[in-house]
Amino acid sequence: MISKAWKMSASVIIAQRLPVVRDSLKTVGSACRPSKTNHSFPECSNLHIMSLRRGESDRHLPGIHVFPGGHLDEADTSPDWIYLYKSLGFEESSFVDLSTGGGIECHPEYQDMGSACLPGWMSLRLCAIRETFEECGILLCRNPSSIEQGLPYASFVIVNELSAWQNRVRADPRQMLALCHTAGCVPDVWGLHLWSNWLTPTQQKVRHNSTVFLAVLRSLPTYSINLSEMDELKCCSAYDLINLAHSGNVRLANPQFYEAVRLTNFADADALSSFAYNRAQLGCQQIMPVQEKTRNGMLFIFPGDSAYPKIVDCETPRNLVKREQSLEELSERVKASSGTLHRLEVPTSGPCQRIITHNYIPPFKHILPSIAHGRWNGTKSHL
Repeated sequence: MISKAWKMSASVIIAQRLPVVRDSLKTVGSACRPSKTNHSFPECSNLHIMSLRRGESDRHLPGIHVFPGGHLDEADTSPDWIYLYKSLGFEESSFVDLSTGGGIECHPEYQDMGSACLPGWMSLRLCAIRETFEECGILLCRNPSSIEQGLPYASFVIVNELSAWQNRVRADPRQMLALCHTAGCVPDVWGLHLWSNWLTPTQQKVRHNSTVFLAVLRSLPTYSINLSEMDELKCCSAYDLINLAHSGNVRLANPQFYEAVRLTNFADADALSSFAYNRAQLGCQQIMPVQEKTRNGMLFIFPGDSAYPKIVDCETPRNLVKREQSLEELSERVKASSGTLHRLEVPTSGPCQRIITHNYIPPFKHILPSIAHGRWNGTKSHL
């Protein structure tokens, strides 16, 4: 049964191989320049990631750069999707690898959406694909002539009358199924690799249980931003995106910041797609930060940190704990006791977040956030 404490949602981190790069257009996209920052990704890099900026009038996270995604809709859970796959030659055995693993895949919300609906592992992928199309016009689908399940790269299909179809799907999510029927394609659920799961802290009024997938494209197709929700699409290296955040030119929510820093480990599209595909078979951990206020900023403690509570009630609203110590003092206390640090700090005086890890090994063979490519603002956190 789905909890009433939060909304189920899904998003997708879209990475693409260079040299096809696009950036910051408000209309149907065409080739454009990569972002310029004080620090640049290594010249051998062939990997950029895509983010969208929410409009300033948006009620939720205005002006924040996010990955495409949104709330799960009833249309994403319809068994009619199975009929579409079967009509184009895809049997149920095609999806076996998608439902394996551990972590959140053991949660009822992910494994079973109800007897009359698709399992969560499929409907959440369909949700991420639909929301991506609504927000930027990229249709992560594949034709039956390219039945290549298991390939680490994702596919896309070019849509005729793109803006018109975007409007239809946005007005009625059931039109996504009609679009696929018309285009003779199916959502590329195989190209979306389970990456992470973020649950909003209990102190927040609006909460989301967001499953994050990762898709790597060989190139970036023409796109069309939905200006009623977004006002910018940016493609740059993960390293450049973090630099933009540290310079104040980009604002990232905590999950997006964490994932962007984690992606700085990769400078090659082949390496990322291979890692994401193989690691996804293991599952992933649900991360619900425990939020606290310190003397000089906000602290978000993640699972695995020595200060993370042994028992956590994910549904009951929790009052904000206030600490007299500073962020630095709390971290040093854990390190002095040979403990584990896995947390995100938002200093009151700082331009953006910083991630702190110490003695932490991610479960499910995931990879740690890293600053292996340099420092930001002249300081170096334990990442």
